[in-house]
Amino acid sequence: MYAEEIRELSAKHGVSFLSHKAPGGFITNFDTFKTRIGSMNKMSSFIDTDAFESLTKKEQMIHKRKLAKAQKVYE
Repeated sequence: MYAEEIRELSAKHGVSFLSHKAPGGFITNFDTFKTRIGSMNKMSSFIDTDAFESLTKKEQMIHKRKLAKAQKVYE
């Protein structure tokens, strides 16, 4: 309902947000989620490097799928 407005505001202020239902344990395991968001950001920047291009197509596909899954939960 307000997903687009929330997405725009979070992009404007550089804040992460959840676009879907919050995963179980989000509050109690916040440190884990914080780590996962950090690894998602690292994976995203890795995909833009030349090292990613040197991987096999299968390895590239695996990394892209992991990133897509993480982005679905943590935007």
